Amino acid sequence: MTNKYESNFSFGTLTSIEVESFGEPGSRTFRLSLIGGKASALLWLEKDHLEHLSSYVLEVSRTLSKEDRGESGPMLETPWDGEARNYDFKVGQFALGHDASSKSFLCLVHRQEVEDHAPADISFWMPLSMAERLSREALKICNAGRPKCFLCNQPINLKGHMCIRSNGHVSV
Repeated sequence: MTNKYESNFSFGTLTSIEVESFGEPGSRTFRLSLIGGKASALLWLEKDHLEHLSSYVLEVSRTLSKEDRGESGPMLETPWDGEARNYDFKVGQFALGHDASSKSFLCLVHRQEVEDHAPADISFWMPLSMAERLSREALKICNAGRPKCFLCNQPINLKGHMCIRSNGHVSV
């Protein structure tokens, strides 16, 4: 069994991360673009991944005192400075944790076709300020899609929605 924080490649601390969406609500695709020194990645993910990532970061952020939110501590890893590396894959699992001493978040990303107990395909660190900015942008993108049903939390299509919480009898 591998260490739960192990990955096949570490970007170290990111120098840049951007979130994007492509397509129309109901058939959008979501992507994170990462840069860590000479390494880059395009991570294709589900809307739920973005929502969970954003919610976690903002929830942790809300619980931090003014002192805990101050200047970032020492980086736990420097950005990748080896030869150029490029990754492009669909995300299966995305794990996120907060490190209070460095005021940053560790992300572990597994490809969609991951074996149980396999190390993450890539890992990276995001300083608190970078993670908060990403989370706000991601929530704007997620909220620009279809509204969610207040009963079942599923997206409501333009033609309505057969809500499972109302046994499908009511179109919300």
